Amino acid sequence: MTNLANIPGVDLDVEALMRLRLIGKHNRVKRAGVAPQATNLINRKRGRGAEPYDVRPWSEGDDIRQIDRNVTARTGMPHVRNFHEENNHNTLYLIDLRPSMHFGTQRAFRAVAAIESVVISAWRNLDLNGSVGIAVAASTETRFLGWVENRRTFNAMLHKLVAVYHELQNTFDSLAPPLTEALEKTEIIKGTASLIIATGLDNPGVFFDTILERIVKRRDVTFLMISDPFERKPPPGSYPYHTIDGLKGNIFIKHKRLREHKEIWPTRLQRIGARIVQINTELTPPEMAVIVERISDGSR
Repeated sequence: MTNLANIPGVDLDVEALMRLRLIGKHNRVKRAGVAPQATNLINRKRGRGAEPYDVRPWSEGDDIRQIDRNVTARTGMPHVRNFHEENNHNTLYLIDLRPSMHFGTQRAFRAVAAIESVVISAWRNLDLNGSVGIAVAASTETRFLGWVENRRTFNAMLHKLVAVYHELQNTFDSLAPPLTEALEKTEIIKGTASLIIATGLDNPGVFFDTILERIVKRRDVTFLMISDPFERKPPPGSYPYHTIDGLKGNIFIKHKRLREHKEIWPTRLQRIGARIVQINTELTPPEMAVIVERISDGSR
């Protein structure tokens, strides 16, 4: 394979990924003091919260499911227990690095944009004292790189992520498995942390909807939809292709048909219960940070 080292948007650099934290902090400083905009986005929470913080006598209108049986039995009067809302910014990221993601016609490969958007979001969660887990969907297997709980250990995670990216650049001769395989492996990772999936949704898999519906019942799921300008509006014409199994030919692209196919996904994912954030590969990291940080702000 051609040496792609040091090509901006194609190669990855650990130092550049570390600097993405500064971009996010700069954006937040610029927005400081600005009231959040109203939004109709509903952020669903899984469960009522895990940490009890007070017990008080029951009153009219309280949820009977919150009655504390122990205190009620001890005092002879009904008492309810309230819980803190879970808001610890623990997030599990799944980055799609299958062969189809190593493609791009403008600023960056889709794979690079996927990693950049995830790292920007992860830095924010760590700054909010959350924890971050990262899994990678590859052509051969799905790898879980582990959890980190602070910025210092995240630096080591970035080195591991870049090493995996470089390794996968030499696996393009493998058939990419459907995304459902990565979803199933991500599903068994313990916890109920939010799940953010950075992908172009190529070859999602036959049972994609069924598996995603199952995951959405346990986790808040957001898709960072990574797309290249050629996907959104390709110039019509005839294009040659050459597959890894030796097939050659030409395909005629009608951009209207491709656009209609891509526009199905937002409705489909929202129907299942996932959020969608569009990430275009031509965006610079500062522009990307403004969009990605809306995930935590609760707006589109």
